[in-house]
Amino acid sequence: MLVRANTGNACITYRFEGGQSAWTIDKSVGQGGFNHKGDVQTIQRLLNLIEVSDGGPMPPLAEDGLVGPKTIGAIRGFQQFHHTGSDGRVDPNGPTLKKMNEVPKNRLAQQNASRLARTAQAMPDLVAMARKAQ
Repeated sequence: MLVRANTGNACITYRFEGGQSAWTIDKSVGQGGFNHKGDVQTIQRLLNLIEVSDGGPMPPLAEDGLVGPKTIGAIRGFQQFHHTGSDGRVDPNGPTLKKMNEVPKNRLAQQNASRLARTAQAMPDLVAMARKAQ
């Protein structure tokens, strides 16, 4: 489900499934992958949202869109932690990406709750502005 939210500074679209964001990539990322910059950044952001206790990287990855030994190591570490393989590659709709989407992302949940709270606060003002515009 796509949700549009006003953050106070901008109107942004977020994708929610099952109460949390669902992440997708177009091409494989990691060892032997296509490694398109946008897909690599998505995986780096996603790994950084996963707690170390759930297989996330320590220290956090630079979200630069470049695949290097740290990114491949973080992918491989996550795979070994969750027994989804150990090839160091994330494939679209593959078991590693599915597991990454299933693992709780506490920081993401907090951000989403905050955004939704700000949206709920702004709703009376938005409704009033819409009525005034009519």
